[in-house]
Amino acid sequence: LGQEAEGVGIAIAARQLGVKLIIRQLDGSHGPPPVYVYPSEDYVSPLQLTICLLFRPGHYELLYAEGAPRLPEPPQLRARCSFCHEEASLKTEALLTCFHRLCKSCMVSAGGSPGGGVAG
Repeated sequence: LGQEAEGVGIAIAARQLGVKLIIRQLDGSHGPPPVYVYPSEDYVSPLQLTICLLFRPGHYELLYAEGAPRLPEPPQLRARCSFCHEEASLKTEALLTCFHRLCKSCMVSAGGSPGGGVAG
């Protein structure tokens, strides 16, 4: 069939999500990096969305094209606090530079304000 098993799963996921998925692979080989398009080159996303990923052996990274619209985050989300692991309503704007989110009580314990960041 000429395809890796992972490619089939990626093609199915892209079609189910309604997006065109472009993967650029950095594997250390000479020449331009290989580019893979899922589910296919001629696929038109019903949502008009194209997602570009950089694949390096072992993981993927999301790439944003310059000027590309970004999906808005909700002002709050229901998730677990990065410190106490209790489920809480966490403010999106209170994302710390280390990419953790703290509940109100942990934020205060860490020396921050209940609605904002930690004093540094």
